[in-house]
Amino acid sequence: PPVDERLPMTPYVIEAPQVGQYGGTWHRGFTGPSDRNGLIRIVNDGLVRFSIDGANVEMKYAESVTPNDAFTEWTIKVREGVKFHDGSDLTGQVVKNNIDAWRGAYPTREPLLFLFVFDNISGTELVDASTVKVSMKSPWPSFDAYLFMSGRAGIMGQAQLDDTETCDTNLIGTGPFIKTDWKV
Repeated sequence: PPVDERLPMTPYVIEAPQVGQYGGTWHRGFTGPSDRNGLIRIVNDGLVRFSIDGANVEMKYAESVTPNDAFTEWTIKVREGVKFHDGSDLTGQVVKNNIDAWRGAYPTREPLLFLFVFDNISGTELVDASTVKVSMKSPWPSFDAYLFMSGRAGIMGQAQLDDTETCDTNLIGTGPFIKTDWKV
């Protein structure tokens, strides 16, 4: 669907000095395997981002990310109305499944790096259709920042998450770009 049909009811807005042109083709060169993260950052958007000056975590597709007083539980509420490139909704269940995939607790995913990064998570619970509770093994005051993780903790659509054959090439995200082809 077009961008205006994928935005949440209350979108995250960054004031820009000028508005660019919608559409077109972006050609980007990659220098090696680690450059794939550059593609992930523009296709699979995250729940949060850092402020322009890098000082604060700001909500993007999460309406809120709130800890308990001990930082052992975090509650993530997803903005209403966010759509993936395939038209499916960003829901609490999809967020829960992505977090479970990062920590190695989702059946179709076997993470390497994220398994260590998110090892402090002891469990996830779907509270309601748009809310997920994440429990920690020990206090994690910076968990909200790790939901960004240099743009690598993007949320993938449920269809991509469940795709064991073409997950690495059939990217389904919420970001501003849609991957149409990959040439080597």
